Amino acid sequence: MRQVWKYLVADPKISPMMPLGSRFLHFANQKGDLVFWAEVDNNAADAEIRHFAVYNTGQDLDPGYVYRGTTSVGPIVWHLYEYAPEEEVSYS
Repeated sequence: MRQVWKYLVADPKISPMMPLGSRFLHFANQKGDLVFWAEVDNNAADAEIRHFAVYNTGQDLDPGYVYRGTTSVGPIVWHLYEYAPEEEVSYS
């Protein structure tokens, strides 16, 4: 069955285990916490580790990460990226 699950981004880099085929939905500030939501199949037989990182505006981005969303907590603006080198866009 499909459900929406919430993931807490408690550290600058997180690697949650997610049901295979999970689809990223949204990144936001929820009561001061950075969180994202994904649509998952909670009956999926397999799971995978996915790698996410948050960056401040102006911070260097690690290679292989692609943009997923932006939110702010007070005056700080955070940008969520996911490691997905097959999707990486080159600006050169």
